[in-house]
Amino acid sequence: MPDRHRHTGRPAFTLIELLVVVAIIGLLVALMLPALGKVRHSATFTRCQSNLRQIALAILTYESDHGRMPMHPFEAGDYECFPPVVKGLMLDARPLYEPYMNVDFFACPGVKPWKPSTSQALVISIDYVLTAGYYGDGRGDVRQFTFDNLWIRSDQPWKFNDDQLSVLAGDKAFRNPVGGIARFIVNHPGDSMHFEEWSPPGFAGSAHLAVGSLEDDLLRPTVNNFAYADGHVTLFGPGSDGLIPMPTRQASRLESSYLLPVVP
Repeated sequence: MPDRHRHTGRPAFTLIELLVVVAIIGLLVALMLPALGKVRHSATFTRCQSNLRQIALAILTYESDHGRMPMHPFEAGDYECFPPVVKGLMLDARPLYEPYMNVDFFACPGVKPWKPSTSQALVISIDYVLTAGYYGDGRGDVRQFTFDNLWIRSDQPWKFNDDQLSVLAGDKAFRNPVGGIARFIVNHPGDSMHFEEWSPPGFAGSAHLAVGSLEDDLLRPTVNNFAYADGHVTLFGPGSDGLIPMPTRQASRLESSYLLPVVP
């Protein structure tokens, strides 16, 4: 007579075997995390580059239709504007771009998501520097810039001192000395531990902020993308050559500057 209580299945795992399996899975996860982080960072930079290509294409297509690049709020009289500002008190430039691009591409994937298209802020500082209509020929002293030499045509690259520039838009890499300290504001802090997520009061959007001494240079270790007047986009990694500090025209921040690439 067969034994009804005899087990015919496989024996169960022992506690030691389960612990070994859990340890192996944990080890595999630990080995995969750095690779997953690199993939995530790579995807962020790829999306950022795509945004900048769309912005450059919109600027160049607008120029083809209107004989000049889109007006910047600074050009319209918002002299307290920074180059990332797309809406000031005198001009909202978003309607100029909307027929040519989705203006939500002004939000960099390297920062907390937000929608420039629906922002109701009085001043909208987007995640990318817009040089068209803001910068132009000038010298080291920002007061040598004049209001009638703004960069409005892509086929006329502008100069700063002896350096020629033709970047249309790029990641924010901003040095802002104030009150005896230096604030550094970027989209992609890279592996730097100095930066924390930050939303500027009174403005739209967000960024990464680090605070240091006036002698610090926390921008060089960051990673930045820039789109040029010929439509191509270049990534500058930590410590890359070819980037120079460009003083802002903003009247109350004459010591502030952005990193921008020069033409090789």
